[in-house]
Amino acid sequence: MWQPFAVISLFGLTLALLILPLLPAIIELRRKTDATPLKVVQDYEVDIHHFANHFRSYIHSNLQTLLHTCHQTGEPHSDTLQDGISYIVLPDDAKPVFSKKELHKKITQRLFACTGTLYLPGDMSYLSEIYTGNTLHGGDNDIYRAVLSEKDVEFGENSILLRWLHAENIVTVNNGCTLHGRVSAGQLIHFKHNSKFERLHAPAIEFGIPQNNTHQVTETIPFKLEDYKGKIYVSGRRWLINGNFNIPDNYQVDADLVVRGKLNIGNNVVIKGSIKSHKDLHIGRNVLIDGSTISINNIYFDDCCQANGPVLSEKDIYLSKSCYIGTKNQAVTINARHIQIHAGSVIYGTLWARHGGEARIDTE
Repeated sequence: MWQPFAVISLFGLTLALLILPLLPAIIELRRKTDATPLKVVQDYEVDIHHFANHFRSYIHSNLQTLLHTCHQTGEPHSDTLQDGISYIVLPDDAKPVFSKKELHKKITQRLFACTGTLYLPGDMSYLSEIYTGNTLHGGDNDIYRAVLSEKDVEFGENSILLRWLHAENIVTVNNGCTLHGRVSAGQLIHFKHNSKFERLHAPAIEFGIPQNNTHQVTETIPFKLEDYKGKIYVSGRRWLINGNFNIPDNYQVDADLVVRGKLNIGNNVVIKGSIKSHKDLHIGRNVLIDGSTISINNIYFDDCCQANGPVLSEKDIYLSKSCYIGTKNQAVTINARHIQIHAGSVIYGTLWARHGGEARIDTE
């Protein structure tokens, strides 16, 4: 009597166990509650000027008339916008006037907008955005939330940027500054002394006083496949090496290299192609690399190197003195977990240090 019931129960239980993992998918198939694609704000991810463009539009929409009036009368004006943001509009060459509470706490929550050049005192925290129609001259030990300048920005010593900054012309960074977030310039970012950064973008990024970027290479020796004692797998222009690979001084390699071990490049070497290593990549002095430079581990550049393509590492990148990455006519990207750059080096394009970068200029 119980045997048919037991068989039916066993069959039902087995069927339930098979269907149970599929139940969420069956429900979603009928209800389609997750059919809408995820929203991706591509401007935020790709365009380094995204915040600056948005803030400029905000200024034009809310304060353009007041800026024009202030420029004509030379009188500052302060109030609160409809969205609840307190602001102060200042004339050209102005020095802001703070309330007693702001001076006591050394903090201001007001948005600053200036018709021309703005001079800021030191030891203040500006926790709202700053807009200048000309140049911003910051004081020492200032803290900024975000800055938009229609001309130049000069940071005082030991200043901190919290979110983003854009200057249409030049950004000058003095000693001991820490630049979080994104910093961009229409012409140049110039580091005069030791500082820290995260993400930089400009036609040129200078560290200290740039040296002559004319790469001088003495006569080199063509590197031939038979010069290497190990096995090289050749496919078109690509050379694949299983293991470590050393290129002696004064050689020229006309190939794209993929090295599954360490890659050591000697002094005065020319690489007419791209290079990739799976372990540490050491690049000697006065080396020219025409293509990209990629490593799964660390990349070390010695003095006076030139890399014309992007430089990418899953770990860290170290640039010694007077290295040039990219050219005036070819902007590139340097991307690594941590980036350290020494005096005399110039980057054309974008620097992205995911866990922070260092300008090491006064340590030579």
